[in-house]
Amino acid sequence: MLGAWGFEYVTPPWRVAWFAGLGSAALLAGALTRHRERTLIGAAYAAVALLLFWVQPGATAAWVHLAAILAIPASLRLGHRITGETSQLPPVRNALVLAAMGSLWLWITRWTILHAGAGQLTTAWAVLALLIFAAGLGLRERLYRLGGFAVLALAVGRLFIVDVWRFDTLPRIVSFLALGIVLLALSFVYNRFAETMRRWL
Repeated sequence: MLGAWGFEYVTPPWRVAWFAGLGSAALLAGALTRHRERTLIGAAYAAVALLLFWVQPGATAAWVHLAAILAIPASLRLGHRITGETSQLPPVRNALVLAAMGSLWLWITRWTILHAGAGQLTTAWAVLALLIFAAGLGLRERLYRLGGFAVLALAVGRLFIVDVWRFDTLPRIVSFLALGIVLLALSFVYNRFAETMRRWL
């Protein structure tokens, strides 16, 4: 009912936030009450929000969309923190977290193209990879760490497939430097916490 109301009365720029808010609230309520159906309804609303973000016309990168994307994994994490239990539906939770990370990557891509130009994509992806990986370490979530590695692999791939051949000297140097800093930071973290990370990864 609320979903139909949202399509009817909520303007298109706000629909992603509307459905993400509904989904986050239902996911949190489902975790707190341990109600499977409520969790599934929340997952459906969250999936609609992320789908609307991916298929929206025009490459917009509004801040409200970023907040909406981050609200979904935040509600899952908050529910886990309050109840002290893992999600009732791990496959649904993992799918939502992966979709949210993919949507975050798309938001960063769109924002970078609009405000800094396509030439800065490798740098933006490298920084995003570092942030996702750091979140995975802080939250002790394996899925986030693997997501950080996946985004880093995209950055490395873009660096060697696109940046090396397309850019002038200065942008190429900036891309290599940014990626090098991220790789050095990750290698420092890995060497410092090697034993712990072997158990986590």
